[in-house]
Amino acid sequence: HLKKVVGPLEFIRRAVGDISYQKDKKGKPGLARQGLRGPTSRYEIDATIVDQYIRYPFDNTEQLATGRPVIYLVVDTWSGMIVGTHACFHGPDWTGASQALFNAFTNKVEFCQRYGIDIKEEDWPCNHVCSQLTMDRGSEYTDKHIEGMLKGMIGVTIGSFTAYHRGDCKGTVEHAFKIIQDAMVNFVPGQVIKIPQKEAQHASREASMSFELFMHKLIKSILFTNNNRLRSENHTFEMSRDGVGFSPRDLYVYGLEEMMIPPAKVSEDKLRFALLPSGKATVHAQGIYFGGLYYNSNAVTERQWLDIAKNVGRFKLDIRYDSNSTNFIWCKDTETDEILTLELTERSELYRNQLWADALHNIELTKHKHSLHREAEFSDKINLLNDLKEIDEMNQAETRHLKKSTAKTIQPGMKDRAKLVSDIEKKNQSDAVAQTLNTEKPEVTQPGKQQDLTTPDFFNENDN
Repeated sequence: HLKKVVGPLEFIRRAVGDISYQKDKKGKPGLARQGLRGPTSRYEIDATIVDQYIRYPFDNTEQLATGRPVIYLVVDTWSGMIVGTHACFHGPDWTGASQALFNAFTNKVEFCQRYGIDIKEEDWPCNHVCSQLTMDRGSEYTDKHIEGMLKGMIGVTIGSFTAYHRGDCKGTVEHAFKIIQDAMVNFVPGQVIKIPQKEAQHASREASMSFELFMHKLIKSILFTNNNRLRSENHTFEMSRDGVGFSPRDLYVYGLEEMMIPPAKVSEDKLRFALLPSGKATVHAQGIYFGGLYYNSNAVTERQWLDIAKNVGRFKLDIRYDSNSTNFIWCKDTETDEILTLELTERSELYRNQLWADALHNIELTKHKHSLHREAEFSDKINLLNDLKEIDEMNQAETRHLKKSTAKTIQPGMKDRAKLVSDIEKKNQSDAVAQTLNTEKPEVTQPGKQQDLTTPDFFNENDN
């Protein structure tokens, strides 16, 4: 009776939760490309950990594992074309995501040659910047990183985030991961089995594939998917009329030729600049101050930014930095649109060739050391002031009995007295030099005690 009143869907919703129901149980009559004009309208990006361990390359005596690589895929939503990829052992983080986007926006011929695969540009014709980028709410996709990419003015105008725990909102790239994993990681050494045998060795013990061969397989799998995956639901009447194939590459090429104005090509330096993390620096008289470090370049000196900061006032500057190195930062001249490279100055030489995380940590440690130094300095200064006060009191006690003049003019005879004292100092210095360098000490032939030239009696005798 309860099931008749409530219905089976409500029981399923209560069993799996509302988010899981919306993601896995709810019907989805629409298509991901709905509302898109054509290819490059929207890209989806995501990362996953591969179910395979890769061999450690720096030990030829033992089969060791480096770990499981993280792969990034960038997929065109309209055609299903995998337009970019990147694999690494760190992250997921913005460093890896920015490399995947850079790969998606640039030519693939040189990238494939790096791993021993020769292709023509038409085999993977994806070197265009998208208009909209969709990603999940991972820690690598921060508002600051996306804002910096949009401000880079490379062609990306919208950055959209999916709902929390809703991978189905970017189902094109999620399905691409499944295809690539099934094609690449299937009965290979080092494969991670979801339900392993209890007596079997851990998968890391069997890692035998190098990272280069892994990338070779990844690129081959992507090329096969782009050229052979069936995308019949994306086929339109015009495509059938013109005899367009059903693969993602066929749809992508046809869409660029017939349905879209291809995006303008963006130079690699502008792409690199736009995909770097952004920050705010301050122009000081000593250099461009960012993160506690100082930077400068000949271009900055020619533009007299430091002179303006010293004489007119400090001002802010939008910069880009590499989180893996403190050696350089970059900024753009708003008047000429030129990208300027700023190098770490000798004032901050201590932090050269460091990761930014290490540099910031060392800066905080240095601040702590400075506070301890100032505390010790304050204590020593108190002791110094007490010693100086005692010296002043001793001086007053020694000169209390001396006769003092009440005249207002400069005291006469100082030159003669200064010459006399300097002659005595020179004589004492000569005696010290002779005593140090002469191995045989001269004997005193005259009887009596040698006259001390520094005693008051000497002055009195000379005065007399």
